[in-house]
Amino acid sequence: MRRYKTEDKIFSEINITPLTDVMIVLLVIFMITAPMLNYSSIKVSLPTAKAEPITTQKTTSIYIKSDGSFYLDDQPMNLNSLEIALKMKLAGNKDKVVLLYSDKQVVLNQVVEVMKTAKSAGAEKLMLATESKEK
Repeated sequence: MRRYKTEDKIFSEINITPLTDVMIVLLVIFMITAPMLNYSSIKVSLPTAKAEPITTQKTTSIYIKSDGSFYLDDQPMNLNSLEIALKMKLAGNKDKVVLLYSDKQVVLNQVVEVMKTAKSAGAEKLMLATESKEK
């Protein structure tokens, strides 16, 4: 009687089920975090205007509230420290774009002062944020 040695066969197929599971988890994570990228905890009442949406992704944001307080990317500042902090922030940014959020009630003089400060800190583009007008 002759015995044959049975060998385990090696499958050459790729099991993509774990890869699919990981991709679905990553998709859900990105779907949740993407809307929060431009979220800020500082609430300002923006004026309304008819304008195109901003296409630049990396912007530095300055907020001017109606009580006269300034914020640089969610950090409270005064006008003197704003220029120094903005210089350091723009030094590592190749776009050098500053987005200015201002309450409707803010005096124009404060907005101009912040714009001058941003220009002297090295900002190449200054953009004013507004809310879109409803049709």
